[in-house]
Amino acid sequence: MSCAEQVVLFQQAKLVLGTHGAGLTNIIHCKSGTPVVRSTPPRRDRPCYPARRQIFALRPILILTPLAGRRHDIAVPISALDRMMEKYG
Repeated sequence: MSCAEQVVLFQQAKLVLGTHGAGLTNIIHCKSGTPVVRSTPPRRDRPCYPARRQIFALRPILILTPLAGRRHDIAVPISALDRMMEKYG
């Protein structure tokens, strides 16, 4: 997907689901108020995310997820994603 296509995709997003990290960089292209559901292990939430939410006026939703197996693997409960999709999707 080209960079321009990614920008358009995020501009049109009604909901963004993602894991903690650089993969959520494109949320800078979302419209104000877009719900952004981010999953992260406990104690790994970074201070950059509250600042980004304020700057871009996004609606943050955090799912704390336990580490699973390897050092950086997480387990996101499908039921939690289903609830987010029902509520915001």
